[in-house]
Amino acid sequence: MIISVIGTATILEEVTGEDAANICNLRNDPRVNRFLSSQTPVSVEDQKKWMTLNAARADNFYFKVSDKRSGNFCGTISLYIIKDKEAEFGRYICNSPLQAMESEFLLLQFGFKVLSLDTIYCRTVAENKSVWNQHYKYGFEDKGTEVFGTQEMVLNIQEINKSKYESFDYSFVDKLIKRLY
Repeated sequence: MIISVIGTATILEEVTGEDAANICNLRNDPRVNRFLSSQTPVSVEDQKKWMTLNAARADNFYFKVSDKRSGNFCGTISLYIIKDKEAEFGRYICNSPLQAMESEFLLLQFGFKVLSLDTIYCRTVAENKSVWNQHYKYGFEDKGTEVFGTQEMVLNIQEINKSKYESFDYSFVDKLIKRLY
């Protein structure tokens, strides 16, 4: 059974092998992959192999992000390394600002309300200011930095816990989505 999370303008649905080409198109775009852990081009075959291995793990949800009205693929978003009521939020690539905004909100809802997580954290390349600034708007707080990989990318670590999520005012998301959609 494929899990779906449906919002006003966005659908999150677990990825399938049929999504590999769309994912590769995004991952291989130099404007996007400069913020990813690897800038090496990925083939559709390699992406499918990785997706098969990832699907066999029981500690993650890897969603495609789609426009609800058109059904068009917009990106990906994940919760992974789910352990002890905590998960990492990442694999977040989206070429539509509206779907990017709503997909983060939907992922938080899924993590806290469906999975009953206590904490969701993310690690965002420091140069990707628009994304880590977006996380502040959803209640994430800074927890530090780390250096990642051979390129020595600086990652900003942010997190939100369940009590902050439950007390945070997300009405701006609904209002903005309804206005733009």
